[in-house]
Amino acid sequence: MPKNGFVDKLLEVKKLSSTLAQGEMVCDVCCDDQSKSGEKMTRKATVYCVDCRRNMCELCCGHHQKFRLPGAHKLLEINSKMSEDELLLMFPENMCDKHSDKCLEIYCFDCKVAVCMMCYIKSHNSHKCSDIKEVAEDLSKQMSANVECLTAMVTECKTVLKNIEDNENAFCNSVAETEKMICERAEKLKQLIEDHKQSLLEQLSVSKASS
Repeated sequence: MPKNGFVDKLLEVKKLSSTLAQGEMVCDVCCDDQSKSGEKMTRKATVYCVDCRRNMCELCCGHHQKFRLPGAHKLLEINSKMSEDELLLMFPENMCDKHSDKCLEIYCFDCKVAVCMMCYIKSHNSHKCSDIKEVAEDLSKQMSANVECLTAMVTECKTVLKNIEDNENAFCNSVAETEKMICERAEKLKQLIEDHKQSLLEQLSVSKASS
């Protein structure tokens, strides 16, 4: 399956946010080093390297800046009060898998993939492409419109469901009333039959006595 840069970034941000929530972060580079007394070093981390995916203290960050390739790694200054949204905004743009120093700038509609300018020149220049930011804006607008449409449909469904529930309750009430009425009429009919029975028996008894 194609790589989803946003999901990868979001997972990395959630992991970093979870680490921040535990308190002050310790430098990942020198945490295994030992001081002259033989104790482990526990320097506070102040930056996070997106490319190395490691927390670094000021000293290790200085060495990292000296030895890394210029402009190759992205560093984030971090503190324990940052939220996931703030961290996500600070992360750099998604980089191309094939060209790690190039940002994803173009969306290829034919291949349905985001590519960098170098990939476009080499493999996608004959395809239907557009600026990835414009595509993202169009998709955002479409998603907003879909959300509004779905919200309206949900509201409509809730109204229909409410009407169905009201009709069901009304029907149940009607059934109960009808059942009560049937029972009352049946009792009246039984009483009428019983009264007529007694009347006939009395007439029969009178006729028998007079004969």
